[in-house]
Amino acid sequence: MENENILIKTYTLFFFQSSKEITQEWCNFLTERVVNNCLAVADYATHTSEPSSDIFSEAYKEIRTFLAGDPFKQFIDSIYFYRYLQWKWLEKRPVDKHTFRLYRVLGKGGFGEVCACQVRASGKMYALKKLEKKRVKKRHAETLSLNEKQILQKVNSPFVVSLAYAYETKDALCLVLTLMNGGDLKFHLYNLSPGGFDEKRVQFYAAEITLGLQHLHREKILYRDLKPENILLDDFGHVRISDLGLAVELKDNEPIKGRVGTVGYMGMFITTFA
Repeated sequence: MENENILIKTYTLFFFQSSKEITQEWCNFLTERVVNNCLAVADYATHTSEPSSDIFSEAYKEIRTFLAGDPFKQFIDSIYFYRYLQWKWLEKRPVDKHTFRLYRVLGKGGFGEVCACQVRASGKMYALKKLEKKRVKKRHAETLSLNEKQILQKVNSPFVVSLAYAYETKDALCLVLTLMNGGDLKFHLYNLSPGGFDEKRVQFYAAEITLGLQHLHREKILYRDLKPENILLDDFGHVRISDLGLAVELKDNEPIKGRVGTVGYMGMFITTFA
């Protein structure tokens, strides 16, 4: 729902900041009163740093009402609804190692490899993170591994790597995650941009990382390993926070103990109070 709201607001802002003629052509199902109200508020928002958070609340309601009418009926009668049912059926099927085709190794972590994989039924690509049971047991990391899976299940943000599937084999615990083909921020910083990033690019990355952290904090998750290696890029240059192995879920009135993270990147609150 959060991503849906962002999408609706983005497109609606585009229409409302265009001329009224364009707005009426593309959004002719909206009442004139709502259009005029949104135009006025959008104009005000461009001149203030604190626009109202419910700029498009009325328009959003009318859009939902419109989509629930003829567009939804047309969708039900189309081939796309049949395909949607097929996808939902596939989602409900049990997941195991036979669900995926495995491809090249993308990297190696502390408990095993990360490789590219493809869902046989849909052809969609993911990253498969293997946590080898022997390594997990040797390092007494059973709780840590389970914690990572549980936290990933709660995450739903375009700025944090998300969990698509999880299963286990005889030798490994397997997490199927968002595939990020663009490499990590450290690689781009030191290999592709030896002079450093320009200001606009820094602002862009900082904004997306901040939105990712904001989502985690909203879910009461403390991410404790923020560093360039853990910021991954996708095919379009957007970034996501990855590797939630050291993240922890905050409990009411329970302090977080222990010094964890990577030397050189630990927050002051960890080095000072841990």
